Amino acid sequence: MATTSEASEAVRQIQGWSVLLSCLPAKGKAREFFSLALSVEEGPWRERITPLTDPDRDEGLRAWLHRISPPTDPGSDEQMKEWLEYLWIRGNLSPEDQELVDWQADPENMNAAVAEFLAVVGRARPA
Repeated sequence: MATTSEASEAVRQIQGWSVLLSCLPAKGKAREFFSLALSVEEGPWRERITPLTDPDRDEGLRAWLHRISPPTDPGSDEQMKEWLEYLWIRGNLSPEDQELVDWQADPENMNAAVAEFLAVVGRARPA
């Protein structure tokens, strides 16, 4: 079970990714790539994710792991929260933006998303 700090960090990461992904160009290659990734059945890929045995030997991999699971920093978590609230708690949201805000405001949605996120990230961490 995730600690409150881990869950809070995961919420901010999931919310941050949703904002970043929604900013991608509609016809861009990055959006195409992420759409393809999301359309893939998770089973075969999940089975391929194994814990790292030596994360220090590859700087690129170590940097990637730091970015998907940065050290807990209450200051940066609060800054991320303020930034997200600035984006979402204001008028003139499009229906799609409002749907995203409403979706993530539902605790059942976010709890499930946090569990999924932590499960995937946890498979990449050494035991």
